[in-house]
Amino acid sequence: NADCLDPDNPVCDEGDCWPCTPAADICDVGQYCTEDNECAVGCLDIDDCPDDLVCDEDNMTCTGCVEDQDCPLGSVCEAGDCVPGCTEDQPCQDGFSCCGDVCENLADDPNNCGMCDNVCPDFPNAEDLCTDGTCEMGPCEGNWNDCNGDPVDGCETQAQCACVPGE
Repeated sequence: NADCLDPDNPVCDEGDCWPCTPAADICDVGQYCTEDNECAVGCLDIDDCPDDLVCDEDNMTCTGCVEDQDCPLGSVCEAGDCVPGCTEDQPCQDGFSCCGDVCENLADDPNNCGMCDNVCPDFPNAEDLCTDGTCEMGPCEGNWNDCNGDPVDGCETQAQCACVPGE
């Protein structure tokens, strides 16, 4: 873990740095580490829930709440269970923003990039990415290539790119 210098990805697993791993679950109370190495609202066991709440392991939710403030950030109280969500009075967990009634990560969500409901453009034949709240064209898909470097037409050809002098 000492090699992971990014505070958002402090856990080392097989040479990569992650926010957490299921084996090294360092997520905040009211969250658990998913198989994708991301902190998610909910629980896997009683240790994931705040005091006075218990983990409904079948539904992966902290339960026993009366009002939203009984639940961890990023979740609201519905019929006695803390479920993922947010309101004006119940904010999201750190690093997320309340979009409608759902917590979204505006830094890397292509459907909410930099702000709620800001959908990244569809880059033809390329992955649509949101990085640090900015839309950008990701790697080309399959046998497609981006020879002209213009994200407007994405990865525009399946032909090999011509050699560029100096490269």
